[in-house]
Amino acid sequence: MTTTSQDATRNVWTLRRGAYGFLRSHAARAWLSGYSDQAWLIDVPPDLEDLPPARRYQQHARQEARRIADAALYVLRPEATARAVAASADLHTAGGIEPPTRTGFLVWEGPSGVGESDPEVPLVACHWGPCQGAGLWVVWWADIRAVGRFYRRQADADAPGAWSAMVGSRGLQEVFGPLFYRDQVSLRTARWPHHVPLDAGIDPALRGLLRTTLATWRMVGVPTGLQTFWTEPPQEEVVADREAGLRPEAALVVSDAPSALMR
Repeated sequence: MTTTSQDATRNVWTLRRGAYGFLRSHAARAWLSGYSDQAWLIDVPPDLEDLPPARRYQQHARQEARRIADAALYVLRPEATARAVAASADLHTAGGIEPPTRTGFLVWEGPSGVGESDPEVPLVACHWGPCQGAGLWVVWWADIRAVGRFYRRQADADAPGAWSAMVGSRGLQEVFGPLFYRDQVSLRTARWPHHVPLDAGIDPALRGLLRTTLATWRMVGVPTGLQTFWTEPPQEEVVADREAGLRPEAALVVSDAPSALMR
């Protein structure tokens, strides 16, 4: 395993910092507003489901920020991302596959991200971690630029200029950062991940994502035929992470073609 200072194409440190900033500053209010007008309904871990909405989202945002702060960092280069998506088609049970670390934040590089439920809004990252009342909590993040383009088309189709009127001069990225908190799942069975059908209790729209995530974890844990190497954050990212209250971390990169990245 080789160490390099070459940063990833889609900057894992910037994305993690953006997700952390959203969770710390805007998430609880945004989720409560979405709940109030039924425009954005997110799932939360089982132990938070029965709390009053304001407290539920405040606690959830704090817990999610902690998962992001504690996460080990991973990047799949485009060719490795494509292999994970292809391998996911053969997964029918979790088969003992577990996350490579207790908590993690992972970026899938590539032109289309992952996910089959909405190709117009590619999912480009995920994070995971334990939570009370659930075996494992997993969240997938979309590219905020694609989200913005998608909703702009929808809004302006109904009323030209409606999107600019709704979003104003600030834009989505100032509130949400580079990522959009898209899909969530609680893998709460005590038997998971051993011999549990992936269709059991999982939203059909998320089954493909879960398979791809499991295939990714397996590749990271046992990178057969792949190259892995550590990449250190550039100095500007170290400074930015510390200013944001995050501990700078190296990222584990999984690639088919290390020679193009190492120096």
